[in-house]
Amino acid sequence: MSRISMTRHSGDEKESLMVKATTVVKINKPIPDVFRIVGTDYVKNHRKWDSRNISTETEGPMAKGVRGVEKRKDGGRAMTYNFEVTEFQANERMEFKARGGPVTFGATYAFQPDGDATQLSIEFTMSMGGIMRIIELFMGGGLQKDLTATGVRIKDFVEKQ
Repeated sequence: MSRISMTRHSGDEKESLMVKATTVVKINKPIPDVFRIVGTDYVKNHRKWDSRNISTETEGPMAKGVRGVEKRKDGGRAMTYNFEVTEFQANERMEFKARGGPVTFGATYAFQPDGDATQLSIEFTMSMGGIMRIIELFMGGGLQKDLTATGVRIKDFVEKQ
Protein backbone atom coordinates (compact mmCIF):
# COMPACT_ATOMS: atom_id res chain seq x y z
CA MET A 1 0.00 0.00 0.00
CA SER A 2 1.35 3.41 -0.92
CA ARG A 3 0.00 6.94 -1.03
CA ILE A 4 1.11 10.50 -1.67
CA SER A 5 -0.39 13.73 -0.38
CA MET A 6 0.42 17.42 -0.32
CA THR A 7 -0.65 19.66 2.55
CA ARG A 8 -0.11 23.25 3.57
CA HIS A 9 1.52 23.83 6.92
CA SER A 10 2.52 26.93 8.80
CA GLY A 11 6.02 26.87 10.18
CA ASP A 12 7.82 29.43 12.31
CA GLU A 13 8.43 31.69 9.32
CA LYS A 14 6.12 31.09 6.36
CA GLU A 15 3.37 28.89 5.11
CA SER A 16 4.65 26.26 2.69
CA LEU A 17 3.68 23.02 1.02
CA MET A 18 4.70 19.71 2.48
CA VAL A 19 4.90 16.59 0.36
CA LYS A 20 4.14 13.35 2.18
CA ALA A 21 4.60 9.82 0.87
CA THR A 22 3.83 6.56 2.66
CA THR A 23 4.36 2.90 1.96
CA VAL A 24 3.74 -0.35 3.83
CA VAL A 25 5.57 -3.64 3.30
CA LYS A 26 5.18 -7.03 4.91
CA ILE A 27 8.55 -8.50 5.86
CA ASN A 28 8.71 -12.22 6.58
CA LYS A 29 10.79 -11.87 9.73
CA PRO A 30 9.76 -11.18 13.34
CA ILE A 31 9.77 -7.58 14.62
CA PRO A 32 12.94 -7.90 16.76
CA ASP A 33 14.96 -9.01 13.70
CA VAL A 34 13.50 -6.30 11.46
CA PHE A 35 14.00 -3.56 14.05
CA ARG A 36 17.61 -4.61 14.70
CA ILE A 37 18.47 -4.49 10.98
CA VAL A 38 16.48 -1.36 10.08
CA GLY A 39 16.61 0.56 13.39
CA THR A 40 19.43 -0.42 15.71
CA ASP A 41 21.87 -1.06 12.83
CA TYR A 42 20.54 1.76 10.62
CA VAL A 43 23.93 3.42 10.15
CA LYS A 44 25.58 0.15 9.12
CA ASN A 45 22.77 -1.02 6.83
CA HIS A 46 21.23 2.12 5.30
CA ARG A 47 23.41 2.06 2.18
CA LYS A 48 22.33 -1.51 1.50
CA TRP A 49 18.77 -0.43 0.68
CA ASP A 50 19.31 3.20 -0.34
CA SER A 51 21.54 3.57 -3.40
CA ARG A 52 21.58 7.37 -3.05
CA ASN A 53 23.16 7.16 0.39
CA ILE A 54 26.88 7.92 0.30
CA SER A 55 27.46 7.75 4.06
CA THR A 56 25.68 8.07 7.40
CA GLU A 57 27.45 8.93 10.64
CA THR A 58 26.05 9.48 14.14
CA GLU A 59 27.51 10.73 17.41
CA GLY A 60 26.61 7.43 19.07
CA PRO A 61 24.35 4.39 18.83
CA MET A 62 20.84 4.91 17.50
CA ALA A 63 18.68 6.38 20.27
CA LYS A 64 16.29 9.28 20.78
CA GLY A 65 18.20 12.57 20.63
CA VAL A 66 21.19 11.22 18.71
CA ARG A 67 22.37 13.56 15.94
CA GLY A 68 24.08 12.63 12.73
CA VAL A 69 25.12 13.60 9.23
CA GLU A 70 24.04 11.88 6.05
CA LYS A 71 25.60 12.45 2.65
CA ARG A 72 23.44 11.58 -0.37
CA LYS A 73 23.36 11.83 -4.13
CA ASP A 74 20.26 13.90 -4.90
CA GLY A 75 19.56 15.27 -8.33
CA GLY A 76 22.99 14.20 -9.54
CA ARG A 77 24.91 16.09 -6.85
CA ALA A 78 26.17 15.29 -3.36
CA MET A 79 24.11 16.82 -0.54
CA THR A 80 24.75 16.82 3.19
CA TYR A 81 21.88 16.55 5.67
CA ASN A 82 22.09 17.05 9.42
CA PHE A 83 19.57 14.89 11.23
CA GLU A 84 18.29 14.07 14.68
CA VAL A 85 16.60 10.88 15.85
CA THR A 86 13.40 12.29 17.38
CA GLU A 87 11.86 8.97 18.43
CA PHE A 88 13.40 5.56 19.00
CA GLN A 89 11.19 2.95 20.65
CA ALA A 90 12.68 -0.52 20.29
CA ASN A 91 10.58 -2.85 18.15
CA GLU A 92 7.94 -0.13 17.61
CA ARG A 93 9.02 3.13 15.99
CA MET A 94 11.89 5.27 14.76
CA GLU A 95 11.65 8.89 13.58
CA PHE A 96 14.11 11.38 12.08
CA LYS A 97 14.05 15.09 11.31
CA ALA A 98 16.67 16.44 8.91
CA ARG A 99 17.75 19.56 7.08
CA GLY A 100 20.16 20.15 4.22
CA GLY A 101 20.26 23.31 2.18
CA PRO A 102 16.70 24.36 1.35
CA VAL A 103 15.26 20.90 2.14
CA THR A 104 13.67 19.83 5.42
CA PHE A 105 12.39 16.30 5.77
CA GLY A 106 11.19 13.75 8.24
CA ALA A 107 10.97 9.99 8.16
CA THR A 108 8.98 7.64 10.37
CA TYR A 109 9.39 3.87 10.46
CA ALA A 110 6.64 2.00 12.35
CA PHE A 111 6.87 -1.73 13.09
CA GLN A 112 3.66 -3.76 13.65
CA PRO A 113 3.18 -7.52 14.09
CA ASP A 114 1.60 -9.41 11.21
CA GLY A 115 1.45 -13.00 12.44
CA ASP A 116 5.08 -14.20 12.50
CA ALA A 117 6.01 -11.38 10.10
CA THR A 118 6.39 -7.60 10.45
CA GLN A 119 4.41 -4.85 8.81
CA LEU A 120 6.79 -1.95 8.23
CA SER A 121 5.13 1.41 7.54
CA ILE A 122 7.34 4.21 6.27
CA GLU A 123 6.24 7.82 6.05
CA PHE A 124 8.43 10.48 4.47
CA THR A 125 7.66 14.21 4.57
CA MET A 126 9.54 16.92 2.74
CA SER A 127 9.35 20.67 2.32
CA MET A 128 11.62 23.09 0.54
CA GLY A 129 12.45 26.72 1.10
CA GLY A 130 13.15 29.60 -1.23
CA ILE A 131 12.80 29.18 -4.95
CA MET A 132 12.93 25.39 -4.48
CA ARG A 133 9.34 25.50 -3.19
CA ILE A 134 8.18 25.57 -6.81
CA ILE A 135 9.72 22.15 -7.35
CA GLU A 136 7.63 20.61 -4.53
CA LEU A 137 4.57 20.78 -6.75
CA PHE A 138 6.18 18.34 -9.17
CA MET A 139 7.95 16.00 -6.75
CA GLY A 140 5.08 14.00 -5.28
CA GLY A 141 4.92 11.18 -7.82
CA GLY A 142 8.68 10.68 -7.93
CA LEU A 143 8.93 10.75 -4.16
CA GLN A 144 6.21 8.13 -3.82
CA LYS A 145 7.83 5.91 -6.46
CA ASP A 146 11.20 6.15 -4.66
CA LEU A 147 9.68 5.40 -1.25
CA THR A 148 7.75 2.40 -2.56
CA ALA A 149 10.95 1.03 -4.14
CA THR A 150 12.84 1.67 -0.89
CA GLY A 151 10.25 -0.38 1.02
CA VAL A 152 10.74 -3.28 -1.39
CA ARG A 153 14.56 -3.04 -1.10
CA ILE A 154 14.33 -3.04 2.72
CA LYS A 155 12.07 -6.11 2.57
CA ASP A 156 14.43 -7.94 0.22
CA PHE A 157 17.52 -7.03 2.27
CA VAL A 158 16.01 -7.99 5.64
CA GLU A 159 14.56 -11.27 4.39
CA LYS A 160 18.01 -12.33 3.11
CA GLN A 161 19.60 -11.83 6.53
